[in-house]
Amino acid sequence: MAIEDAAVLAQSLAREAEPAQALRRYEELRERRVARVQKEARANSWRYHLAGPLGAARNAVLGMMGGEKLLARYDWLYDWKP
Repeated sequence: MAIEDAAVLAQSLAREAEPAQALRRYEELRERRVARVQKEARANSWRYHLAGPLGAARNAVLGMMGGEKLLARYDWLYDWKP
């Protein structure tokens, strides 16, 4: 997120004459994405620390999904372009 933030902040500062306006624009551009990343991270912190039967069920579901589908779930994150 820090690298994305830096790219968006640099673009905002380059496009706006007033630094305060650039910072407001930067905040607007980043708010939804950062919130989604935080939400996914919280879900994963729960999901990937399950134990016992729930952990076994998680492992079975992930195994059935396969690597390609697991990665595709995060295309929105890893295919980001500034």
